[in-house]
Amino acid sequence: MCKKAILVFFILFTFIPAAYLYAFTPDQERQLFQILGEIKGELRQINKRIEEVNTSLSKRIDDTNRRIEEVNRSLNERIDKLIDIMIGITATFAGLVGAMMGLVFWDRKTLITKAKEETIKEIEKEGRLKDLICALRKLAKNDQKLAEVLQQFNLL
Repeated sequence: MCKKAILVFFILFTFIPAAYLYAFTPDQERQLFQILGEIKGELRQINKRIEEVNTSLSKRIDDTNRRIEEVNRSLNERIDKLIDIMIGITATFAGLVGAMMGLVFWDRKTLITKAKEETIKEIEKEGRLKDLICALRKLAKNDQKLAEVLQQFNLL
């Protein structure tokens, strides 16, 4: 507590008399107030200039944001178009593969059918179809599987 009291007395006896030593005359006070007034005027002008700069920056930032949004929009449109093109290419490729597979199966079926028909025609030309059926019927008496196959085709 004693230290605080000593500090307070030191401050009082050091700074208060110094303030009386540096007292201003009325002319000096007027001049000081005039300078303070000029400083206030300058500060007001600086504040106005800062507000103008803020307004200008706000407009520029808004313009920049608008440009960025336009670029984003156009970029999104381009990406969507590219995606549509890729989907079209994929669909075309899938269609071609499907058509090719269909053609292969159709061709195979046609080839097998023609081969059967030609074989039957050759057998008929030689007049041996009836002989072949008779031979198969004789074999079917001993072979159960062959008998079932011939029954399926109404040849037994």
